[in-house]
Amino acid sequence: MNTRTIRISLLILLFFPLILNGKNNILSAGDSLFKKEKYYDAKKYYDSLFYNKKMFSYSMLIKMSFIEESLGNFEKSIYYLSFYKKRKANVDVDNSLKKIIVNNNLKSFEGSDYKFFEDKFLVNKYYVIYLLLSISVLIFIYNIYNIYKRKKINYIKSFFTINIFLLIVLNFKNNSSGIISNNNTFIMYNPSSGSDVHSIINKGEKIEITGETDFWYEIMINKERRYIRKKNLLKIN
Repeated sequence: MNTRTIRISLLILLFFPLILNGKNNILSAGDSLFKKEKYYDAKKYYDSLFYNKKMFSYSMLIKMSFIEESLGNFEKSIYYLSFYKKRKANVDVDNSLKKIIVNNNLKSFEGSDYKFFEDKFLVNKYYVIYLLLSISVLIFIYNIYNIYKRKKINYIKSFFTINIFLLIVLNFKNNSSGIISNNNTFIMYNPSSGSDVHSIINKGEKIEITGETDFWYEIMINKERRYIRKKNLLKIN
């Protein structure tokens, strides 16, 4: 390791706690304002963390959803709850999301049984990976021990089956999705302002994203590829 690399590593070690502490201070300031019911002021701190610092806590997402709903921005409330749901299963979040969807008569959330399974699987994907990896490692260690003791090797088929399934799980990905952020949003046939309009959609609806260009998202509408301006969609990363 050269001197320059060592210096960079030391700088990171020195300044990372300070950066993290600064971000925690922003979150604490937002939480303090939220408790005082100064929601609009709290929103500024939360937005700064979420959009500028790319950081969040699960409790912060709940509070951001509450603030946006109280301001009448139900589409942003849906966005934060969906962002939460993509990362962690929570019954209260599911119920809050369903309530907003029903109250605003949103149709795009009426998914299939496969989509329900897919969402549940993705939330628990890393637990499945850890479980399969743990079993695989245990079988491997067990057989190394058997080789050392000159005993019969066992569970070979199980070992390979588990690892094949592990590879499948690791490579399982679904398309991104997004929440429409503006009413009367145009869905276009092609990624061009001069393209014909396919349909008009209102805020709050959920759309599957299959690709993107500089200014457009490629989306799926009724199993057909269409396009929407990026500024009209809140992408759930």
